[in-house]
Amino acid sequence: MGRRAVCLMADVEIRKRTANTRGLRDALHAINRAGGTIEVEWPLERALEIGYKALAELYPKMAFQPIAMHLNHLLEQLGVRGAGRGIALDDHAPLRRSRASICRAKMAG
Repeated sequence: MGRRAVCLMADVEIRKRTANTRGLRDALHAINRAGGTIEVEWPLERALEIGYKALAELYPKMAFQPIAMHLNHLLEQLGVRGAGRGIALDDHAPLRRSRASICRAKMAG
């Protein structure tokens, strides 16, 4: 599974659990604020717990065994679908608020 897909999955999971108030970027900032930088060596579990419980729960599922990630299904749930040579956004999709939150975070930072 590609890194971008894993990051998207983690971002969506955090947003689901926090009613779209937090995302992967927030988790990474929290790790950094707690001192988790390239200059220190931490157990991965510590970084994941600081980052958010969602990350700590996803890691064992993804790190030690193959998982099936249905990216097309996730994109459908987010309301992103192909339309000709571009994309169309479905504002009635179940995870449309997560998609909007991800897009706002992307534009802000």
